[in-house]
Amino acid sequence: MDHWICFLGFLRVAFCLTNASYILHSKEATFDQAVDTCQHNGFLTDMAEEGEVAKIISAIEDTTTHMGTLQFWVGLRKSKLDCVLYDQLLKGFKWTVNNSSDTKVSQWKVMPAETCTSVLCGLLTVEYDGKKVTDWGWNGSSCKEKHPFICRINKQVAEIKPPVPECDHTPHIFDIRKLLPVEDNPLLQKVHCVSGETFTLTCSPGNKEWTLGSGSGDISQICLACTPGYTKNDMGSCIDIDECANRPPCESGCTNTQGSYKCDCDAAMGYVLGEDSTSCKKLPMPTDAPAGSTTIHFLPLTNPSPQAKHEKASLPTLPPGPSTTTGASVILEAQSTIWIPVLAAVLSLVFLVVIILIVVKCCLRKRSKKLSREKGGKSKETVVLKAADSVEDVNQKEIV
Repeated sequence: MDHWICFLGFLRVAFCLTNASYILHSKEATFDQAVDTCQHNGFLTDMAEEGEVAKIISAIEDTTTHMGTLQFWVGLRKSKLDCVLYDQLLKGFKWTVNNSSDTKVSQWKVMPAETCTSVLCGLLTVEYDGKKVTDWGWNGSSCKEKHPFICRINKQVAEIKPPVPECDHTPHIFDIRKLLPVEDNPLLQKVHCVSGETFTLTCSPGNKEWTLGSGSGDISQICLACTPGYTKNDMGSCIDIDECANRPPCESGCTNTQGSYKCDCDAAMGYVLGEDSTSCKKLPMPTDAPAGSTTIHFLPLTNPSPQAKHEKASLPTLPPGPSTTTGASVILEAQSTIWIPVLAAVLSLVFLVVIILIVVKCCLRKRSKKLSREKGGKSKETVVLKAADSVEDVNQKEIV
């Protein structure tokens, strides 16, 4: 009798395992190993529907004997070139079974780390008290870690065929070296650029177009280099770099511009940009000159020290147009470069006036001497005439 009970129990267990929708594998494996194992009769489970979540939680409660925190691989993965997007339900992850981000469930126990370059895989973390699951959620982890995993059984697995790509045309991309399909996933293509960059294109079932990342748009220029001062976003478009956001290169104020930035100084306090276009220096102010002196003294240049200096190796080259500077900084720079020639002009004018005065004085002096000589000559002539008249008078008297 006992043998029959054991045999019936064995049949019951075998029947349950055969018809179960989900299988929990306690043997730890990497994410890729878990995917390969599940492909024999199904796939690494997704959790896009509330009903699926309830069945998975029930399967864990029915088969798990260990209490505490349990972790299982589920079919969530973020590829290397996709970014973690906190505003989306799956945070940039996709279900491996259909390469889709569609879901009606979004429950993260730990938010994935923000990255656009690392591959992350989804772990289901549950808290089990021995009777039921009290809490659960997802978190992103390295795909090379080893954990138990959950497979979803597909009764028609033998009839499953890889999805046929709807994007049957080759995208036109400038400066592309080669375009290769992704192994075992015809909905993906790998773009290899001449520059060495690589991108992963996804076939969008909606518009049957190849797209980059999670959106749509022109992908023809994703291999082209951006103009200095710009960088690529996850859509392959060139966007402006905000140099003033994190570590401003300017000593004082910093204003971001398209493809570049502009440093500002406190004009009201008499500061202007230095020769490096990032630091500030104070304008030299003239002091009072001693009476009768033609020497002008200036205060030494001083550097404002309260503001922290941030060094930058070189300024980015402006994209299409030349760099322009406006406002008070331009006025102060003009003043700092104009006052020297103005001073030289004033000194030259003073010197010219002095020369003219000297010349005029010399001319007046010569004229005065000439007039004096002419007056002296006329006086002598008068005396001679008077003497001649006197002699003549005397001679006439003697004759008489």
